Amino acid sequence: MAGDTTILGYGLVTPFRRGANDFVSGGGVEVVRSAVRTILGCVCAGPDTQGELRFNQRLGTLLTHVRHGNLDDPVTNELVRYYVVDALRDNEPRVRVRRFRVLRDRPAMKLTIKVVYDVIDRDVPGNRVIATGLEEEVTV
Repeated sequence: MAGDTTILGYGLVTPFRRGANDFVSGGGVEVVRSAVRTILGCVCAGPDTQGELRFNQRLGTLLTHVRHGNLDDPVTNELVRYYVVDALRDNEPRVRVRRFRVLRDRPAMKLTIKVVYDVIDRDVPGNRVIATGLEEEVTV
């Protein structure tokens, strides 16, 4: 794992929590998973909204725009794919999305997206897969 930390980086991990002296940090696959959770859990800037993170307005998705849409409509499903896959592609080069599923809880008016992805060392031909089949879930 030490080699993965060097390649993948080191930083704060989510959920944010206090350690002995500061916020808990991590490296390697743990920090990539944290970045994926942050991207999927934040609202980015769009035509009618400001980005949730003031320091990076482009980080996040517009999944809140489709929460009340008709998931039986292919256009809505394509928007979900676009928001998730493109947000991860644009903001996290250490991730390659394998698949995702959309689950809708109609009575609760919640949309849950499950994303399965691989962690790679760099986004170039011949890249090395560090971890495979990781899954994250976000509910909006």
